[in-house]
Amino acid sequence: MMLVMMLMDISDDVLSQWGPYSEVLQTLTGAGVPDAPTPPDIHFRSPTVAVIGWQEPVSNGAPVTEYQLEWTFRDEQDFTPVSVCVT
Repeated sequence: MMLVMMLMDISDDVLSQWGPYSEVLQTLTGAGVPDAPTPPDIHFRSPTVAVIGWQEPVSNGAPVTEYQLEWTFRDEQDFTPVSVCVT
């Protein structure tokens, strides 16, 4: 996860006379884009059934809420969504 925390003291310079510092201000950066998942592990159970799994990617503060699994033949460019049974 990539969060950056900054602590700042803020003072005012009016006519070259410094005032008292403010209370410490704490701020966090927003979440980053999640990493890509690892290459999948594919185990064929039959000519029409495969078990597919992968390691969950680093979220970088933005949790992954969905994966879309699609397939295509090697020489084609159109992809088809896979019917998924999650266990």
